[in-house]
Amino acid sequence: MLWSYAPAEFIRQQEFSTDEGWKTKFNFSQCGDYLPYLYEPYQAAKNTENVKERDILDFGYWGYTGINDCAQKEAITYSVPLVLEDGTVYGVLGIDLMSEYVKKLLPYLELIDDNKDGSYFIGIQKGDESTVENVLLSGNTYMSAFSQGGETVFSKKDGQIYIDSQSEQLCAEITYLELYNESSPFYEQKWVLAGIAREEDLFQFTDRLLKMFSWIAVLAVAIGGLGGVIGIIYISRPVLKLVHEVEAIKLTKPFTLTQTGILEIDKLSNALVQQSIRLNQVMNKFSNIIHMADIPLAAFEVNRKDKTVFITDKFFEIFGLPPKDSTELCMEDFWQIFQELEVYKESEGEVTLYQIPGKHPGEYRFVRTMVKDSENYYIGFVEDVTKQTLDLKRMEYERNHDVLIGLNNRRAFFERLRVLFENPKQLKTAAFVMIDLDNLKHINDTFGHGCGDQYIQTAAECLKRGVPQSAVVCRLAGDEFCIFFYGCSGKEEIRHYIERLQVRLKHTTIRLQENQEYSICISGGIAWYPEDGRSCEELLERADKAMYTVKKAEKGQFKEYEKRTGNEIQRDHIDCR
Repeated sequence: MLWSYAPAEFIRQQEFSTDEGWKTKFNFSQCGDYLPYLYEPYQAAKNTENVKERDILDFGYWGYTGINDCAQKEAITYSVPLVLEDGTVYGVLGIDLMSEYVKKLLPYLELIDDNKDGSYFIGIQKGDESTVENVLLSGNTYMSAFSQGGETVFSKKDGQIYIDSQSEQLCAEITYLELYNESSPFYEQKWVLAGIAREEDLFQFTDRLLKMFSWIAVLAVAIGGLGGVIGIIYISRPVLKLVHEVEAIKLTKPFTLTQTGILEIDKLSNALVQQSIRLNQVMNKFSNIIHMADIPLAAFEVNRKDKTVFITDKFFEIFGLPPKDSTELCMEDFWQIFQELEVYKESEGEVTLYQIPGKHPGEYRFVRTMVKDSENYYIGFVEDVTKQTLDLKRMEYERNHDVLIGLNNRRAFFERLRVLFENPKQLKTAAFVMIDLDNLKHINDTFGHGCGDQYIQTAAECLKRGVPQSAVVCRLAGDEFCIFFYGCSGKEEIRHYIERLQVRLKHTTIRLQENQEYSICISGGIAWYPEDGRSCEELLERADKAMYTVKKAEKGQFKEYEKRTGNEIQRDHIDCR
């Protein structure tokens, strides 16, 4: 790097090398009062509030210089403002990329075969998208019409871009250079890179191929039927063979094409083979990256137009399917796989969840697919989400159930009742039963809490098995349970269920330490809907009072709530929420 402009003292202190045209300062009187590569970044930073909090590269400015009194060589410039820690903008620092150096990076001879001349062109798009301010040219094709600082006008016809030149017809291909990010004040300044070639050079191969076939046709007519037969056998057969080979190509696997002996066609077929090799390399890299990441993820792409399928290695493994050679998989086979998986769908849409049976009973694999469907392409990802789904189901279960006994917990019980009471017609005759597990404290103190847990579990199992499936059962607190019967034809039906439950409990014992057997004993209170209350709060309160009466009188019994006047037994209110 050589310094073009810098104070002499600065050069001596830093021991930098200087350019042959080095000067100690800019002569603005000779250069004019507007040098964009100095003025634009400086002024942009100057006009920005809190500039010290911004990334200084946001104010970087790309420009160019021509040969004049201030610049000895043509160059592309890049400059940024200099800002002190307090936000004071005090100068500009920049570099020049000499045009001759940039031209070496743009090998224009690669644009056209057979030593034909092309050009690379760099410019800045103006307000009119078809007009570009000239900056740099590499090559001779456009040199006659090019002038730095001038303008080039592009036009578009039948999908092809042309340069308006009076002397000859020039074709171009334009690419926009992304030099600025969206937060830059110069984001609207668009730099373009264009490849330029004469139209006749660009289509030379096509013209040559047409001329060649024309001569073959003339020659065939001239030498008669025999020459025609020989020509067809010699030229058409390998070409037709090549056509059939191309039609049978599967881009998902490497292939080779038969050489025809026709130079231009062989060049074209070789280029097609090379492109296929590069495509397979890209696909293999993508598949290897996913495999090396050790993530249960696969991807697929269906090309409806070409009727081809691309699948990464883990696709079959994630779905639990027998492995197949993905290069031999056709589009019909692919759709058949998903058709067979339809029965395992839990949800569908752009994101679909499949619940697929595992090798053992009760074992499942959960697979999520995310797809994007367009006219010609069906693209998607496949992910094994078994662990996440099971964790979610477990958390959902634990949120609504008592961990020790598996019954509904308080939150789930009252949420279920809230839904039921929103539609009172379905309740018909209903009853809220409050239950207290007798003697739990005695068992805990005498035999230990392990036996107490066994006592609770056995009682809970009796409650689950001794009531109809429609009844809602929950563990409210340590030794307190609730049952809500609903949809019954009358009170006698519910009383029958409770009597049957008492019989089951009477014949159920648990074996504690030292082979001692202990009977399950519970006390309960019953509140009827709608006589005793029309809300779960009222029913709970009154069933609790009835149960408390039993506990005070004779344990192991069920008692229905009785309305009293004046001296009802009171207990603390129990929140139903």
